[in-house]
Amino acid sequence: MPKDERETLLGRSKDVLMHKFEGEMNKMKSNKNVFTWKRIAIAASVLFVLTIAVLFLQREQTSPAPQLAAIAPDTTGLYKNDILPGERYARLSNEHGETHSLGKEDQVENIKSAELKGNLKLEVPAAGTYSIVLNDGTQVWLNAASTLQYPDQFEGDERRVKLIGEAFFK
Repeated sequence: MPKDERETLLGRSKDVLMHKFEGEMNKMKSNKNVFTWKRIAIAASVLFVLTIAVLFLQREQTSPAPQLAAIAPDTTGLYKNDILPGERYARLSNEHGETHSLGKEDQVENIKSAELKGNLKLEVPAAGTYSIVLNDGTQVWLNAASTLQYPDQFEGDERRVKLIGEAFFK
């Protein structure tokens, strides 16, 4: 075989091999790109699922458990459902319409006895309490929103009073 033919044949063979090699290289690159995108898609899916799981678990941990109000103190040291004790005040009136407001320091005994004739009415408002000693020595503690009607002097052995609301007698 002459040398020129051989070189021509080698050149063509070389071109054919190079063409095949480039084709194989392009296939490998496209396969590599597909493989890389598949990996990225799988990693993104796993990351998405993990993120959703973490957010769900975190939400359940931060949601407050239902508690009774008495278990959760507020900043004042009181509990949310505490009912504060009533202040000591009341209103005393007689059957003639004369009225006296009684506060913390006031006692029924300190009011002039001339003003307290007849049937008396001691009214304690909704946010109040009051205690009184009747003329026969009976101690009465009235609760909030209560009314006690009694005479200024009891006669005989009978003690009749009218109570609307709550009271403790001693």
